[in-house]
Amino acid sequence: MYQQDEYDDGSQTEKFNRLVGNLDELKDNTELDQKIKQTLGKPPLGHLLEFNLALEEVVRVREYGKKKYPEAESWRQVPDNELDNAILRHMFNPNKKDNETGYSHTAHMIQNLLFKLQKEMENDSQWV
Repeated sequence: MYQQDEYDDGSQTEKFNRLVGNLDELKDNTELDQKIKQTLGKPPLGHLLEFNLALEEVVRVREYGKKKYPEAESWRQVPDNELDNAILRHMFNPNKKDNETGYSHTAHMIQNLLFKLQKEMENDSQWV
């Protein structure tokens, strides 16, 4: 079971534990077989919970960016070479945190990499 941490108001912990708890109820009936078939071959996104602190920092960076650039999809207009430059600026900055935002340079890099990956996958019929 997932334990509540200082960043969780309890709602995420409750949702996660409810989902995991439901699996225990399914063990003794045929619904379990059906659930397994429905999830077979799909990525277990629950693994992302292992990185809750890191993901929260990336989300903070995203929220800051949404306030700075209010157009919701503005990142889609940023050319790849500008994203590359932003990634490199954050990668080689000797400080742990960005002076403007106060957030981790690594989180800024991850956010920019997510922008690149999303655009790459949306533009490639193999992924869509």
